[in-house]
Amino acid sequence: MRAVALVFVALVVGAVAYWAFAERPPLVIPVEPDASRPQTAAEVASAQQGERVAVPTPPPTTTPPPATAPDEPALGVLPPPQVAAVPNVTLRVRDMVSRQPVAAFRWRFQNSRGTWKGDGADGAADLALEASAVGTLLVEANGLQPLSKDGVIVPTPPQAALQLDLFLAPQGVATGITLMVHDTGLQPLPRVRVDAFQLADAKAEGWHLGRALWARMNEAKDGRYQLPALEPATYGLQVVALDGNGEPLPLLPFRRAFAVTGSDGFLEDVPLEPGALLGLEIVDSAGQGFDPTRQGTTRLSLHFAGAPHVARKWINRQGQAAATAVDALPGVGRAELAEAIPGGPYELEITVNGALRSKQPLFLRAGMKNEERIVVP
Repeated sequence: MRAVALVFVALVVGAVAYWAFAERPPLVIPVEPDASRPQTAAEVASAQQGERVAVPTPPPTTTPPPATAPDEPALGVLPPPQVAAVPNVTLRVRDMVSRQPVAAFRWRFQNSRGTWKGDGADGAADLALEASAVGTLLVEANGLQPLSKDGVIVPTPPQAALQLDLFLAPQGVATGITLMVHDTGLQPLPRVRVDAFQLADAKAEGWHLGRALWARMNEAKDGRYQLPALEPATYGLQVVALDGNGEPLPLLPFRRAFAVTGSDGFLEDVPLEPGALLGLEIVDSAGQGFDPTRQGTTRLSLHFAGAPHVARKWINRQGQAAATAVDALPGVGRAELAEAIPGGPYELEITVNGALRSKQPLFLRAGMKNEERIVVP
């Protein structure tokens, strides 16, 4: 009986040892395929054979920071020019001779920030340019001379659109000088006086105050004035608009120097803008006309308030006779500006024999003849 028990115990111990140390098949861990990437052929085969597959650790994902536009352009780099939403410059282009609108033309506005181009038809074009821009405007048309206008300033909101009236001269102008004279309303001026001065230097200033080579009054209903032939030289021309009595109109004079070679010609557009004329009645303390021959040399200085002196020519008319002087009273009790000047605030100083005798402000209104009575003590 004891022997049977020992055999039973031995069988139990052997069974336990067999199950503990026997070789077992490997444990298969199912692997879910990564939907974010395709499986390789080796991975598919291993999964089908039940092999152990290591699950790869996906690399960490890095989210790039959102791109932000810079608040300001890089140093030294100009932002691109902006185009206005609505037209802010209007062109009116005409033939200088016929005064008719030009059927087709091209325009270009250019400055350091860029170039704008376009076309016009029937003498008109509306330009949408960068506000406050300053540049050069070029207008061209077939059969006409191109016109370049510097220093064009585009309006700044809320300013109204800028209107430019331009006249293109025909190509191949004959020799001589032809002037097309009109006011800012494009109305021809039917009577003018042209003064010609021969110049040694085209850049000389104040040449219009000297003695003219000749002065001529001319009439033309269409405002077209053909000047007489001039010998080759440099000339300064001054154009003054006159009324029916031959008196100056309150329009600013036109002045320009021309280098005449004898083989070229000029066709010049002459727009005369409104200006102010001034007539002075100068009396002494007794109310009598101030007489410079008895009182002494009487100097007149008329200049913008706070600005330096500007030389001006004055006229004293006595019937059909007229005396002129620069910065001086030319006759008894009366002096008139020979040409119109810009309107605005002025100062008038009167000195007698070098001593200041009168100084007072004047406001001259453009488009009219202003009259002032001055008492010199």
